[in-house]
Amino acid sequence: MGSAFLLVALLAPGCDDDRNEPPPPTGLTRTVLGFYPYWTPPNEYEQFRFDLLSTLVWSSLQPNPDGTVDTSRFGWPPTDLIATAQTRQVKVLVSIGATDAARIDDILADPTKQATLANAILSLLQTHGLDGVDIDFEGVNATNGITAGSNRPLLVDLMTAISQTLWTAQPSYKINIDLPDKDWVNVWDVAQLNARCTTLMIMGYDIFWSGSAYAGPPGPLNADNPADPNDWCVTKAVDVYLAAGAAKQKLLLGVPYYGYVYPTTDGSRLSPTQGPGVPYRYVDMASWASTYGRIWDLTWETPAFAYDNAGQWYQGHFEDAQSLARKYDLAIDRDIAGIGIWALAYDSGAPALWNAIEAKFAR
Repeated sequence: MGSAFLLVALLAPGCDDDRNEPPPPTGLTRTVLGFYPYWTPPNEYEQFRFDLLSTLVWSSLQPNPDGTVDTSRFGWPPTDLIATAQTRQVKVLVSIGATDAARIDDILADPTKQATLANAILSLLQTHGLDGVDIDFEGVNATNGITAGSNRPLLVDLMTAISQTLWTAQPSYKINIDLPDKDWVNVWDVAQLNARCTTLMIMGYDIFWSGSAYAGPPGPLNADNPADPNDWCVTKAVDVYLAAGAAKQKLLLGVPYYGYVYPTTDGSRLSPTQGPGVPYRYVDMASWASTYGRIWDLTWETPAFAYDNAGQWYQGHFEDAQSLARKYDLAIDRDIAGIGIWALAYDSGAPALWNAIEAKFAR
């Protein structure tokens, strides 16, 4: 299937840009999508507030270089989880994830491999009674290593193949695509992807990441210098994607249920890091903040803590109910479709984060 055919196929039934995210369940005013990583402890989902979820994404299966999908690892399929969620009227998606740029290039460069992947996804959905797919390709090269051309149109071709294949078989299938907080290499054609997905989720986290030169939160709500294009934040990310063509009724803001602890020069704000940040779950970070003293940053609108251990300073930056509520306010203010959570179970059953969702999005 060549690129020209794929672009023409967009005109076929099932590939139109009116396929919006359907209204959330009765108890919610907006979509609440949550990721469930394969490494989550068994039966952790029994602690979930399914009444506050609209979509659960099991993460993840990996595509092979030929476009087939490897289903032999990670405990697939999670039959009990699927059945429990769907019984509670929560849609279940499977995530197809890749972070190997060369493997992504292989698939994008070959229309046959794109079609193979699309058909493999359809088979997964039909075999396991799933409601859709999440596409999570991270670290995509600007230039394809095989074609020597841009990956930007090839990503559109891939999503055309997937959307046409799925929506021809079942028009109600959901297709979510995960987008970086900023398109640093200009590969995400948002206006075109908007027409081939039911939702697009901004990964509004890892703005400060494990390798950051300075300590800071994964998802700062605001920037210190709003005019500086390199001083990035979640608010800028939402506004830029809307301006790029993402429909409000399709856009989701992904939020982190985790944080990083960095070795730092001292306890001051934006202290230089002295090594990589180590990721920890919300439940761990909240406990340490209680021990060392929670610090609220007025610009980033996120919590932190700092401590000196035998002359070595450490800083922890994360999200909690207060900071997440501010991000939910942003979703409401911009009138976007809702939120996504990376990752469910990182709160280990603590009610505070569910309560924040209920306060902002429950009817």
